[in-house]
Amino acid sequence: MPQKVVIDTDFGTDADDAIAIALAMASDEIEVQAFTVVGRQSIFRKQMLEDFLGFLGNDYAVPPVYAGWDAPPPLPYGFSLTAPGSSPPASFPSATFGSYLQRLGGGYQFNWFGDEGTLDPNSPSHAAQDATPAGYSTFEAGQQLVTLLSNGDADFIGIGPLTNLYQAMTSPSLIPGKILIPQMTVMGVHLQPTLYPSGPTGTFLSAGIDYNLAGDIVSALYVLTELEKSNLTPPGTSTIAAGKWGTADVTLQTWLNPSQLAQLAASKHPFMQQLVKMIDAWTPIQTRLFGHTEANNAAFLHDPLTLACSFDEGWCDFQPKNLELLLTNSFGLRWIEREQFAPGAMSLNCALSVNEQEGQTFQDWLVQRLLKRFS
Repeated sequence: MPQKVVIDTDFGTDADDAIAIALAMASDEIEVQAFTVVGRQSIFRKQMLEDFLGFLGNDYAVPPVYAGWDAPPPLPYGFSLTAPGSSPPASFPSATFGSYLQRLGGGYQFNWFGDEGTLDPNSPSHAAQDATPAGYSTFEAGQQLVTLLSNGDADFIGIGPLTNLYQAMTSPSLIPGKILIPQMTVMGVHLQPTLYPSGPTGTFLSAGIDYNLAGDIVSALYVLTELEKSNLTPPGTSTIAAGKWGTADVTLQTWLNPSQLAQLAASKHPFMQQLVKMIDAWTPIQTRLFGHTEANNAAFLHDPLTLACSFDEGWCDFQPKNLELLLTNSFGLRWIEREQFAPGAMSLNCALSVNEQEGQTFQDWLVQRLLKRFS
């Protein structure tokens, strides 16, 4: 029987979310109960995702898509945050955080790069003014997650900021103990500066690059606190039984090359044709945005690799790491590894390397999996 999953995504900014969603629809190991969408202009992102899924055709059962909050929670809720530089140093989880994020107020919002509607002339990207958050009251993802995760039989896959899961966990109508997540798999955590691309021309990318968690620090800290309850002495009651993390250290080493993209482009299936259009449109924009011009990278595979590890850990080497999380002055996150478990640290099951299976790279397996289903 396939494992039930809910996939939370910031679909619409770059290609790896779209590739991950295609992989989910091509994989018999999982059964997607719903997609929940997070990110600025989440209602428009929902529309883009529904349009993309529409290319599957009538032969596929298309999961529902629910729009979530399009801005992070503006104030800390349920725990305390303070400014970095305090004495002792502000680390999490601890009581030293306080109210640091509170002064961010309305300025605390998701990125909006302007390429979100490249394939849609009606996109807010083309409006005279920048896209603005629409508020919190009209969005449905949080309440839908309460329902979807209430039976304890659906895993959660997070390939975007954790805002929607936070909304579900802090819902005023939530019955204590109602949500139970057997396994949470998240694209997030960056432990060490990572050489990209490999070789003498590469540049070390800062370990502070961890957008999915740093994009919404409040929600990330809340979810991490919930996950950490099971490691306390005595253990607390957690809504998350287990978690694993597709780290940027690993995902920055995985991308489609032009030859592999050409194989996907040869498919006649409308869903694959639309996916290739998205890759062709979004990858150059993201490449220019972040200053990387390698011709051999057709699309990063951060989210597809994480999603694949939700049902097959063999693609990565996972090991528990005792980590302490620091909040930096630039509103980023920094992870410090401790040799022994210590107050303020948490034990996270992290991907440390990417593997081949049966002599096949993840990239080649991904392409073959997609073409087998969408030929």
